[in-house]
Amino acid sequence: WTEMRAVEEELRAAFARTDALVAEHRRLKHELAETNAGVLALYVQLEERDEQLRKAHGQILQELEDALRPQPLTIEGLELAVHYAPADPNAPTGGDHYDWFQLPDGTLHITVVDALGHGVRSTRSALNVTHAVRTLALEGHPLKSILARTHEILMPLDPELMATVLLARLDPATGELQIANGSHPPALLLQADG
Repeated sequence: WTEMRAVEEELRAAFARTDALVAEHRRLKHELAETNAGVLALYVQLEERDEQLRKAHGQILQELEDALRPQPLTIEGLELAVHYAPADPNAPTGGDHYDWFQLPDGTLHITVVDALGHGVRSTRSALNVTHAVRTLALEGHPLKSILARTHEILMPLDPELMATVLLARLDPATGELQIANGSHPPALLLQADG
């Protein structure tokens, strides 16, 4: 009898340990489920925050692009439009830039620049070229001399700068068009019939 009681006690103790282990297993599974739910909630929050940051970044980039564009012009007899498609839509800025403005004599001056490189450095280079050209044009320099003069002005400041430039002057009254090309791909003239 004593032996049986000892075996029963051992069995009860084993069952109690088993019950305790089962209870601990349930508790741990519950904690794991809660932790997983918390991690999932944090992941969802991080995804939402990441999307907010992407939207804010996109907004800042759009504002930057808008700030770099020349103001729209209204010139009788002309319709101006630009289509710009960046090589890398994820790059904040690049070396492709354009400018247009009306000179005091009524002609329209257009500058197209493609500075070597990508990102902010090439944007700075393109803006330096554009601003030098604008200044020279507004000072009254002839179109054919602006390219060489721009080179003379900018090379001491930035010897690494490499850019192609296309300049155009259009007289809206006569339709006369002058072009100066600094190694840029040639301009295309599309007739009304395409």
